[in-house]
Amino acid sequence: MSVQHEEHNELIEDICYLEHLISAEKQDIKARMLARIGNADSIEDKVDVLSDEIAHTLATMSARIQIVEKTLVSGTGLQPIKAGGEATAGFNVEPGRPRAKVDLLETVKLSIADIAKRNNLYGLQHDSKGLPFCAIRPDTEINFVLPVARNKTQTLAVNLLGESDESLMKKVEFSIDGHQLPHKLKIVEGTLRLICYLPRSKTKNKTYVSIVFPKATADADYIVKLSDVNCVPKLSVVDYLKKQAKR
Repeated sequence: MSVQHEEHNELIEDICYLEHLISAEKQDIKARMLARIGNADSIEDKVDVLSDEIAHTLATMSARIQIVEKTLVSGTGLQPIKAGGEATAGFNVEPGRPRAKVDLLETVKLSIADIAKRNNLYGLQHDSKGLPFCAIRPDTEINFVLPVARNKTQTLAVNLLGESDESLMKKVEFSIDGHQLPHKLKIVEGTLRLICYLPRSKTKNKTYVSIVFPKATADADYIVKLSDVNCVPKLSVVDYLKKQAKR
C-alpha cells in the first residue's frame, strides 16, 4: 500500500471520528438544553435558558480555540517528534517511548445501560424475562464505539425485544466509520436481531457505529425496545461445521 493511499485512509478515519464527536456533542448539548427548559416556567425564562446555554457553548469553543492557537504559536508548544515518540504540546517526549496502542478485542458486548448513558436515553426498563431495554422512538440516532479487532469479518448484532414491524426495521440505516452498510433481520430464540457484517480492516482503530431508525409515517408510528449489542467474528462455513460437530 502506498504512503499516499495510507494517508488518504487516515484522513477519512479522522473525518469520520470528527463527525462522530460532533454528533455526540450535539446530542449532549440538546439534552442539556431540554433538561433546563423543562424546569423553566415562563417564555422569558426559557429564552434566558437558551441564551445562556448558547453563550456558554460558544465561550467554551472560543476558549478551546485560543488554547490551541497559543500552543501552536508559542515557543514551548509543539515539540519536535523524537525517535519512537510523538509530538506533544508543552511536554517533552522521552526517546524510545512507544506510541499508545488501542486495545482491540475479538468479541465485544455493549449493554443497553452503557448505550443509553452515551446517547442520553432515559427510562431503562426490563421485560417480563428481566432483559433490559430502552424504548426508541422513530427517527432516533444511536451512536457507540466498538473496540473490536477488524482483522476478520465481524458480525454486529443489535437486539430488539418484543414485537417489531419488520418492514420498518428493514429501513434502519447502519453507518460504520462513516460508510453506510446493509443489514438483515434474523430472529433468534424469539428476539429480533438487526445483523450488520463489518468487513475486514487494516486500520487497527476503534469502530464508530451510527444507527438511525426510520421516521414514522402517516400510517405507522412505532416504538422499538432496544437491548444489548454484540459484535463477534463471523463464522465461516468450516468453522460453523466444526462448531456443530462439537455439540
